[in-house]
Amino acid sequence: MLSARDSGAGTGGGRTAHVLRQAAGFVFPGTVWTPLGRVEQRLVVDPSTGAMLAEQTVLVEPSARAEKAGPAAGTTVNCTVTTRTGRGESRIPVPENARH
Repeated sequence: MLSARDSGAGTGGGRTAHVLRQAAGFVFPGTVWTPLGRVEQRLVVDPSTGAMLAEQTVLVEPSARAEKAGPAAGTTVNCTVTTRTGRGESRIPVPENARH
């Protein structure tokens, strides 16, 4: 579990990501209110390459309704794992009538 909070982006240090490898975690500052309660956004990156491995939404403070349903603080409520990244070698054509 990644956890760090401060006024800027926090670091979760060395952790094991959902992709089962050592990773570094970064916590975005602030939280967002959802029907589940307050959540925070986290990025998990490979420290050797800087590649993004996952993006997580973690429950920080459950709402009263969510507490009754079971998810506790620290529960990952959404996780998107990056399996492959690439670099585009071509540009998207811009229509001639596009405004700059």
